[in-house]
Amino acid sequence: MTRMTDLIHNAKVVKTNEGTVAGETVDTLGFYSALFIGLADEATLTVTESDDAGMADETAVPNSQLIASANALNVVPTKRYIKVAVAEGEVKVAGLLFGADVDGNINIEG
Repeated sequence: MTRMTDLIHNAKVVKTNEGTVAGETVDTLGFYSALFIGLADEATLTVTESDDAGMADETAVPNSQLIASANALNVVPTKRYIKVAVAEGEVKVAGLLFGADVDGNINIEG
């Protein structure tokens, strides 16, 4: 039996940031990518990642792991936790983890 692939069962909305403050730490366990939407063209973002929930050893996500469009940023992290912060500009950002169901089962079906 083939498992149904859809965004309801393979995605999770996460709280991120608003304004110019540092964003919330996002746990990506069980997911392989994150999409942040609602970005303003003039906004300057920083994206960091860490294997520590407190982000004590955070490093910048490599540019090769970021895909940007006009109002969205796709992040494919190499570590468990990520954080998107607005360094300049005012934006409201919503985040969506995808690639697994809400129980953390990574969907490997095409």
